[in-house]
Amino acid sequence: MKTLKCHILVFTILLLFAGCKTEKDLLEGEWDHVNVENIEAPYTYHWHFYDGIVTIRQICKSEPGNVEVVDEGIYRLKPVYDKTYLALRFDDPFFAGHSTDWQVKTLNKEILIIIHDDYGGVYQREFVKK
Repeated sequence: MKTLKCHILVFTILLLFAGCKTEKDLLEGEWDHVNVENIEAPYTYHWHFYDGIVTIRQICKSEPGNVEVVDEGIYRLKPVYDKTYLALRFDDPFFAGHSTDWQVKTLNKEILIIIHDDYGGVYQREFVKK
């Protein structure tokens, strides 16, 4: 009877861990950037995170079929104590301001919010899962 309880306990623990998604699993995929600074911008950006590579695609709002890859970089999730940081590195000067460590404020199946505290203030980027 005692071994049966141990087997049930081990099975329950394995089942719990098998159902948990890691932050890496939650981040991977296609994210729509929500441009809260300029909702009238003529373009929208889709960020695709997969296997350490982030690809940014620009989509013209008036011509949704007009898609252009504007930059590709690398990313890494870095846990630091009780926080997680998203390290981004890009080559294109337009996205050079994003090439830093962003604190992950929210990351779940639907929403990603990252912030970066800089000398000029706090920058925030918001995304919704596609």
